[in-house]
Amino acid sequence: MESQTSDKLWPLRPRPCRSELFSSWLVRVARCYEMPVQTFCRAVWPGREVWRGDVDRQIDDEALYLLSSKTGVAYAELFSMTLRAHEQYAGASPNDESARELYFHFGNTDVAIRYCPGCLAERQPYFRLEWRLAFVTVCPRHRRPLLERCDYCKAPCLFANVDVHRPFGSCRRCHRHLASMGKVVDRDMALQVELHLEFQENVLSVLRQGRTAE
Repeated sequence: MESQTSDKLWPLRPRPCRSELFSSWLVRVARCYEMPVQTFCRAVWPGREVWRGDVDRQIDDEALYLLSSKTGVAYAELFSMTLRAHEQYAGASPNDESARELYFHFGNTDVAIRYCPGCLAERQPYFRLEWRLAFVTVCPRHRRPLLERCDYCKAPCLFANVDVHRPFGSCRRCHRHLASMGKVVDRDMALQVELHLEFQENVLSVLRQGRTAE
């Protein structure tokens, strides 16, 4: 891995996946070098606590520009993967923390993240940005409720804490793959799923229209 002072691209630099959450991509980059993401961040940004608190909301422009120069991923694309891209919808002012807690699902990625087992079963598992939004509770593709814990050991989904030698998308505690989680959706649950899906799609549609109008 090249030093952050070098002008060269890093040799291993996976592209972000569609609608991927920034922290998910950063963990995948770190795993290419068989490094826990905390260790990776200390190597890239010596003396800085980049992976601390909620990196998806707190990552700054300087760090994003460095990652862009080292991975070849445009700054604008990296920024769009962060929750900073949603900040304008979360509250009326930068200090409106109560509104942000209602808008975002948990204020700290060290708590947990929702996930869809069906999505994680795909060829390249990764975590979506929209799973961090409080009003997104259903996967529109698989029409299943999003989960927060392992069905077996009940550990919360903390993808950044999974051992680098275990598959990405595994449970950090029992190591079962999260793609195997989830109960069969019965008729009553299917109705609830459709109602939730209609609501969240309406909200997302309004947000997308707002971005287009800017």
